Amino acid sequence: MMIDCDRFFIAMDMNGDGLTTISDVWGWLQVAFFAPAKVVMLLIEGVRPLASFFEVNCVTGTGLGAAAFSLVAWLFVGAALSAIAEQKQ
Repeated sequence: MMIDCDRFFIAMDMNGDGLTTISDVWGWLQVAFFAPAKVVMLLIEGVRPLASFFEVNCVTGTGLGAAAFSLVAWLFVGAALSAIAEQKQ
């Protein structure tokens, strides 16, 4: 049983007000920031016992734990890219 969620919703008009404004930039940044946690949730959704155990639903991947996980993931990516850039020099 897959959960029918649109985990990676991104549009020019993120807040649905009919205009693309500076307010939509915050929505774009949120999608990018939470991407690591949402990818993990997408993988967990495919394994029914794990999804049931962790009570995965459509908002899973956007809370405080997801923010901490995503922050660590992005720091790891930044460190890896920095190490690669240093080797190229």
